[in-house]
Amino acid sequence: MDENNIETPNQDQNINEPEPLQSPIGKDIKNIDLIIQKITNPNFKNKLLKLAAFLVILIFTVFIAAFAFRMIRTNNLESTSSPLPTASTQPEIKNPSPYYNDEEILEIEDRIQKIEKELDIVNFREETLRIPSLDWEINF
Repeated sequence: MDENNIETPNQDQNINEPEPLQSPIGKDIKNIDLIIQKITNPNFKNKLLKLAAFLVILIFTVFIAAFAFRMIRTNNLESTSSPLPTASTQPEIKNPSPYYNDEEILEIEDRIQKIEKELDIVNFREETLRIPSLDWEINF
């Protein structure tokens, strides 16, 4: 490189000198002062009051809308519901079996009913039998 091509700052040009360092505490104090000035400003208080009122009204309208939609939804379900069909208690038998009054069949049905009654009376639970306690500490 040529030494002739090196630009040197002229006295006419503004050279940005670094600002003197400030302590972080000084910046915090200035920021706190600005915040206090903004809070004590009556214009700021008015804006804050308007914002709070707007939020309260917004929350109130959301609750009213939710209540209205819930009422509409429950009314629609009740008005569109149709009566449930009821099952008949005894089905009609149009063509009975030719053996429905046969003596042997009636005797078998009677014996089945007696056996069912006996089974209802019998207690199948054995109270004396217990599951043995197991030893879970097994080493192989």
